[in-house]
Amino acid sequence: MGVTSAGILLFRLAGEEIEVLVAHMGGPYWTGKDEAAWTIPKGAAG
Repeated sequence: MGVTSAGILLFRLAGEEIEVLVAHMGGPYWTGKDEAAWTIPKGAAG
């Protein structure tokens, strides 16, 4: 059976700009891979 997860895109208006919150992927696999290590914050339901 697969794992269920959910994510949410948080944003705010800063003047005429839109700012979004992204999270940096962690763990040893993502070390040194900063350009591709960003995602929408999410969590897994056990």
